[in-house]
Amino acid sequence: MSEPTNQENNIIESVEKIFDNRRIYNIPEYQRGYKWNEEDVEALLNDIDKFEEVGDQFYCLQNITIKKQEDNNNIYEVIDGQQRLTTLSILLSYLGKTNLLNKIQYSIREESGKFLYELLEKKEIDYLDNNLSYNDNFNKDYDSQDVFHFCLAKHTIINFFGNHEKGNFKNKLLEHVKLIVNDVSNEAGNKTDVNDVKGETIFKNLNSNKVALEYYDLIRAIFITRVKKEDKESDIDLAEKRIKIGIDIDNMNIWWSDKNVKEYFKIFSGENNISMLYDLYWKCRNEVNNSKSESNNNKEKSNNEALFKYLDSNTGKSEEVFKEVVRFHNTMADWYEDKEIYHLLGFIGKHIEKDINTIWSIWEKTNTSRESFKNELKRIIKDDLIKNIENENYLEAIGDTNKNWYYQENNTIKLLVLMDIIKILNNKNINHKLPANYFYANGEDIEHIFSKTPNKQTTIKDAIDNIDLIVNLVNDDKYKEELCDFVKDLEEEKKLKNEMTTLHSIGKLEKYRDVIREVPCVHSIGNLVLLVSDTNRSYGNNPYIEKRRRIIEQHEIGEKYIRNHTWSIFSKNIKLKDGDSVNSEELDKWTIKDIEITAKYIKEKIEEFFNGIK
Repeated sequence: MSEPTNQENNIIESVEKIFDNRRIYNIPEYQRGYKWNEEDVEALLNDIDKFEEVGDQFYCLQNITIKKQEDNNNIYEVIDGQQRLTTLSILLSYLGKTNLLNKIQYSIREESGKFLYELLEKKEIDYLDNNLSYNDNFNKDYDSQDVFHFCLAKHTIINFFGNHEKGNFKNKLLEHVKLIVNDVSNEAGNKTDVNDVKGETIFKNLNSNKVALEYYDLIRAIFITRVKKEDKESDIDLAEKRIKIGIDIDNMNIWWSDKNVKEYFKIFSGENNISMLYDLYWKCRNEVNNSKSESNNNKEKSNNEALFKYLDSNTGKSEEVFKEVVRFHNTMADWYEDKEIYHLLGFIGKHIEKDINTIWSIWEKTNTSRESFKNELKRIIKDDLIKNIENENYLEAIGDTNKNWYYQENNTIKLLVLMDIIKILNNKNINHKLPANYFYANGEDIEHIFSKTPNKQTTIKDAIDNIDLIVNLVNDDKYKEELCDFVKDLEEEKKLKNEMTTLHSIGKLEKYRDVIREVPCVHSIGNLVLLVSDTNRSYGNNPYIEKRRRIIEQHEIGEKYIRNHTWSIFSKNIKLKDGDSVNSEELDKWTIKDIEITAKYIKEKIEEFFNGIK
């Protein structure tokens, strides 16, 4: 992790650096006494011991907040972090660290300072018998609010290292345990009321003690602590400015923590919560600035890490970057709330190889209006369809009922999802947006409406009606003759039985399946929908009327998410510009004509959607 050379701008310091520098840490009179108990000290020791040293990762022991005292440049008032500093000093003294004497001073409790001095001076404490309880041999002269806990901490440390090796622990502690150093010193030299810049106020929403911080926490700390003091600005104003930044970051985090927002932007980012914002911002910033080297020089594992390292090594950039992050956040929220941008961007992110940084560069173009931005998104979608579907003849391919879409899974899913989007955008009465996890097939199958496979419930009447429709579409004379011969056979069976007799009961089902094996239209886009897999498979090869009944039931009780285009099919709400429509009078059937009309309908809607897009 990079370490800026300017001491005043350091944000992360190792334990070794904190105790090796020239600072003297003064505990002011308003501070409460040292209160860490046995459990606190043990938890710290165990956490450090368990921490695995991998690369430049480190264990972050929260923060300390300090302020340089007016009368001595080397003495810093400890506003927050007394417990951590004191415990670390006792621990380091036991591990043989030198130069610790007088590193911590007490403004008013002289006896506490004196005892701590003696405690740090002696590697093995004379007035603590390791084999007895500290209560039995406690010197009553030192029975103060601090001293009891000093002894308790030392006693706990001695016991811990009865079972742990000191050498590796000491190296890990000095090199891989770090703290956020929040220096709120008054640069102008004016008197500062410590209560106005109290570290626990500025950092009140940072992770609790003994938590290894993530990069988004460190980015937050930099944004808050690197605020520049303006001319004639009071320390109180500076503290309020820092608090406002913390509130702004919290509000952004709340928005990015919403489950729907996370699900949507997961299309573009593998991060979570506000880390997602920083990840996307860094991607887009480098695209616009043409500065990809900023994130590649150190081969960072994540954009959050790259952003942190950039801020950490460019101390004067934090306020500028924070303003950029806020603007970027507001833009992402704007896109999310804009119904059309939401759907276009979601479709592109899921189906087309365009990352968010490419979209951002389009948005940032000088002359890009909101409408031209939307049109550019549509152009990206149109170009993808042209590239993948019969080139310039993609509209003819959509309307061609003889084209087989069933075995073009990716293209078919694209078209069916796009029809959902078009339906939502064209209907002002539809207030909801397509759920983020439905921009692709979400546990769904491509299902035939008119089943390509007859089942045991197929009757003589069903077969004759279907073949009558099919015959008019067949160009192959031999195949047409085969169909007509089978119909004659069925007509004879109908005379012997009745038209509602099932083909299965008279041994004709397999023959029927065989003769309709090459039926045109069955694999047309006009005969395909997306249905939830478990629901779809439960239909088997049920006739259209049974599928329709069950889908309507599911729609009414909200049991399953039914896509808008799928619902239009099964509610038979398909109408062409010329007024022709699927046969809504026969709700129990899905015919070859219905397939043809639906294919034309999809072609019309796609053509309208891209109208004017070159």
